[in-house]
Amino acid sequence: MDILELLLTICILSFSCLWFVIRPVAVLISGLLSKKKHNQINHVKCEGVSVIVPCHNEAETIEKAVTSFLNQDIDHPMEVILIENNSTDNTFQVIKSLSQKYPQVIALSMVTPRGLNPISFSLNHGIDHCKYDIVVRIDADTELAPDSIRKAIEPVINGKAVTTATNVRVSNLKDNLLTRLQGIDYYFSMEMDRRSQRLYNGVLCCSGAMQVFRLSDLRDIGGYDTRKDIGEDMEITFRLHDKGKVEMTPEAVSYTDAPNTIKSLVHQRLWWMRIGIVTTWIHKQMIGKKYGRKGMLGLVALPIKVITTFQAFVGIIIKLIAAMIVPQTDTILEVVNGFLWFSALHVGLDLFAFLVVAPIVHNKQGLGQWYLLPVYSLIYQPFLAMIRALAVIQGIVIVGKLKRNKTYVPVAKNINA
Repeated sequence: MDILELLLTICILSFSCLWFVIRPVAVLISGLLSKKKHNQINHVKCEGVSVIVPCHNEAETIEKAVTSFLNQDIDHPMEVILIENNSTDNTFQVIKSLSQKYPQVIALSMVTPRGLNPISFSLNHGIDHCKYDIVVRIDADTELAPDSIRKAIEPVINGKAVTTATNVRVSNLKDNLLTRLQGIDYYFSMEMDRRSQRLYNGVLCCSGAMQVFRLSDLRDIGGYDTRKDIGEDMEITFRLHDKGKVEMTPEAVSYTDAPNTIKSLVHQRLWWMRIGIVTTWIHKQMIGKKYGRKGMLGLVALPIKVITTFQAFVGIIIKLIAAMIVPQTDTILEVVNGFLWFSALHVGLDLFAFLVVAPIVHNKQGLGQWYLLPVYSLIYQPFLAMIRALAVIQGIVIVGKLKRNKTYVPVAKNINA
């Protein structure tokens, strides 16, 4: 083995140990310690909670979502503000009837001007109507576990965080193989990726499925950014890092419908990655620099995000290199055989990480799909990596257009300070 092969071997072993062993063990230890601390929280009085929900063509689903909001196990007064925006169905009539049926529900309707982000514009309109200092943003296609809001608001009302990411799971897990694979995907994303980001205060996105803020903080930063082609939940998370700690609350669980066809999955992931690229470009000054509390967002979180974005490609390259530098691999057949052995090892390491964090998992969804890990690791992840690669190209094209068109709408345009 020459020097180059030795260095490659050391790099591969170091990366594999860090990613598949040290990271899940660190998440496990942190989760066990957090559980102990969570039981010792001193609860602070909260005057009430304002839930804001943007609604676009949600006539058939919004009542089920609102019912799950109103059935929350929570001691504080709560209002639910539904903001219909640019719908082509009878969404406003439905939410109007819900406001007449439930006194806690407020129905609003508006039209977003062309060229602006309709979700951000709706949310800012809802923020202007909030009467309580604790604000919970929830997507209209989301259903909540009975104690989700109570768990989600705890870090914010206790002053432990300025906002918190919550735990998202799949509501239609049993639809087909694709939704079951997404159950594993969400399991890793929530219980591994987001929990590990929590370790170094580098949570990149508090998902729109459920976000928690103080109204005063939202007003201070000007509310949601209304520019097009951005991930409004990711963008506001970036800015809130400058105001304090961004937490992750695994005990607060929300459920969302996952795409159940290849076409809809491709559409969703292209969109997610594309707006992530644009959002990062808008905040490009933070990359590699001290940004946010303790500087972890720019120095650590975003560089790691690059790896996770192309994680499947990285894995394939590592396995190919490993197969080629193993002694006595002189033919293509031997390289292929080595690649298959390292693929089996890859699945085994994924299974190890999958099971190591299991004792701290609050919601067990995903664990029951362990038998699909070979399909997840060797087919599903590389497929998503190809989608992400295409989305990166699309995002770069959009960034190029934004650079040529500098007529941005100010962030604070639609919120009353």
